[in-house]
Amino acid sequence: MSMRKRYSLLCVLIVVAALGCSGGGGGGASDVPNTDPTSTVPTNATFTISGTVQYEDKIYDDENGFVATALKAIRYADVELVDTATSIVLSAAQTNRNGFYSLGINTAGTVTTVYVRIISSATPTASQQIAVKNLSGNLYSYRSADISLAASSLTSNMTVSTSNTAGGAFNILDVMTNGFEFVDDLAGVTPLTLTNYWPNIDPGGTFYCKELCPQGTGIYVLYYPLGNDSDEYDDDVLYHEFGHFIAAQYSKDDSPGGAHSFSSNDLDMRLSWSEGWGDFFPGAVKYWLNATNPALLSSSPTTSLSAYVDLGLGGQVLIALNISTPEWTSKGNPSNYCTANPISTSCNFSTNEIAVAKTLWDLMAGDPGAGFTGYGMQPIWDVVHTQLTTTTPVNLDAFRDGWLALQSWSAGDLLNINNIYSERLIRYSADLYEPADDNISTASTYTVGVSAAQDHTLFVANDVDFVSFLVTSTSQTYTITTSNLRNGADTVTELYDMDQVTLLASNDNQNNKIYSGIITPSDRLPLCDAFGCHENKTDILGSSISYIFASTGTYYVKISSSSNRPVSSGRYGSYKISITSP
Repeated sequence: MSMRKRYSLLCVLIVVAALGCSGGGGGGASDVPNTDPTSTVPTNATFTISGTVQYEDKIYDDENGFVATALKAIRYADVELVDTATSIVLSAAQTNRNGFYSLGINTAGTVTTVYVRIISSATPTASQQIAVKNLSGNLYSYRSADISLAASSLTSNMTVSTSNTAGGAFNILDVMTNGFEFVDDLAGVTPLTLTNYWPNIDPGGTFYCKELCPQGTGIYVLYYPLGNDSDEYDDDVLYHEFGHFIAAQYSKDDSPGGAHSFSSNDLDMRLSWSEGWGDFFPGAVKYWLNATNPALLSSSPTTSLSAYVDLGLGGQVLIALNISTPEWTSKGNPSNYCTANPISTSCNFSTNEIAVAKTLWDLMAGDPGAGFTGYGMQPIWDVVHTQLTTTTPVNLDAFRDGWLALQSWSAGDLLNINNIYSERLIRYSADLYEPADDNISTASTYTVGVSAAQDHTLFVANDVDFVSFLVTSTSQTYTITTSNLRNGADTVTELYDMDQVTLLASNDNQNNKIYSGIITPSDRLPLCDAFGCHENKTDILGSSISYIFASTGTYYVKISSSSNRPVSSGRYGSYKISITSP
């Protein structure tokens, strides 16, 4: 489950009761069979009623929030012809991609007045179904005015305005339809069913729930006016949660859930990957829509396709962060953003969700200004859909491994790819001491009392770093420490004798605990704050050896990635090594 906000529960139930599930004077709708509109008119039909159904969408930008409205077709949605007198459904069909429908009946003189009803359920393909329901399980609907059957051919067009409750439901339906068509373009059609629950009475926010859900598996969409927020017209928020839904269906999502913020740079790597994918997904869909059907976009032409915008009830900007250029603080709540500080609060490292999202964006879209046009969405999808389905844990390390295994990349490609990661201080590249420090005989040299801490990376499978140092005293304690662990690093340090073979000491974690699989709650507690629990914070997974040597001479240190690393950390990472003696 992916939580986005946390509010008080006060008075939310009153909101739900007020909303109901109907619009335009109609009652609640029930699921009905969907058929192609071109084949629903009986050959002996007495009456044919057709028309176009659309809804009023809200257009937004990242500076001013909602700035305009636009009419959009209600696509692939279920539509019914109903007898006004008896409420019996006489005929059922489905709108096409332009919102057109055609309904026919043979009344035999028993029906004189009817109305057309559009319902918040859609079938973009023959095997995919989308529904928007309230928490009572009812679909939303909007009905036409009563139609007198006084002619053999009648037209009834309908427009659902933003002032009508059902309008929000039809925007949710439209966003999810865009999402399905985007994924279908990448992967072909897979039979899937998605239910969206709105209004969501859980003030925790808009989220995708797969297990132990309030009403069932699906996306829960926030409507919380007392908290000054509502997400039924927040396309980026909806696309984010659709991204989680898609990851659960087509790939694998190991995220433990929990609190997170854009600026947290020491998250559980499973969480930073999952949320980074969700943050990237809206831009990916909009990038595709802009190339294929820009009329379906709800963002203004002045708003970057990579902007993630979350708006409140009054249409004000709550969050606006451009995934492509995340260092800004001018829009929404500055505490949510990335700053120019490269370490403490910036969106860097594989343990930060925005760093993950920007990496994916740059791999897809590139940097046209620098002459690099990116690789498109397909290779990203191929890794997510084929390489990450059986990997444990799923994080950016696993994605990077899958990307490299996808094909033979040229030297130029590898340079571009490494530059993309390096921009966010994600260091899947050799350190300054490579490749010499891969072997003990050519280890890097550390001068105790003189050298600054050396910066190293573990960037490929089975990578090791060797460091040599001179011991000049047999009466003092020498301390070897790995610290400043970033990008999910978990080091093991081994100390070798002058013969380069004899192991004198080793240490996995400074507190001498072994974190195989998980870090226990008691270990996590000191690392928890309002933005979650940070296994990759401080140096909980760093190593330390203190040793008094029997002889002076040159000794050796080997650093490698721990085989007992917790699932929250990574296969690789960066660290600093220091050797001190009082």
